[in-house]
Amino acid sequence: MEADIIFNSSAVKADMLNPAQLAYIGDAVYEIYIRNYLLSLGICKSSKLQQEAQLLVKAQTQSKALKIITPLLSEDENKIVLRGRNNKHKNKPQNATVEEYNNATGLEALIGYLYLSKQAEKIDEIINEILINLGKDKI
Repeated sequence: MEADIIFNSSAVKADMLNPAQLAYIGDAVYEIYIRNYLLSLGICKSSKLQQEAQLLVKAQTQSKALKIITPLLSEDENKIVLRGRNNKHKNKPQNATVEEYNNATGLEALIGYLYLSKQAEKIDEIINEILINLGKDKI
C-alpha cells in the first residue's frame, strides 16, 4: 500500500509567488539559519538563545544586513529585493521605521526566493557575510 503524497516541496515555484509569499517563507528560513548559528556558538540557555535570535532577526538588523549584502547580489537578485521592498504592507511596522521594515521584507523575499529555487550555497554566502559583518557592536 503506497502512501499518498500530501505535499511536494518541488511543486512550489519561486517565480510564481508574490513578494509577500516569498518573504513569508524567507522569514522562516532566515530564522532557522540564525538559530543554527547561535547553537553553533554553544549557547545553552534557551532564554539567551531567544534573546540573541531576536536581536538578529528584528527588522532593524535585517535592514542593516540587506545593506551589507547588496554588493554581493546579481541584477536578478536585486530585482527580487526591490519587489519585496516595494510590497505594500497593510500593517504599520512596530519597533522599526517604514524603511527598515521594507528593507527587512526585501531581505526575507530574497531568502525565500533563493530557498525555493534551491540555491542553498547563495543563502550560505549571504548569511555568512551578514554574520561576519554584524558584530555585537554593530547590532
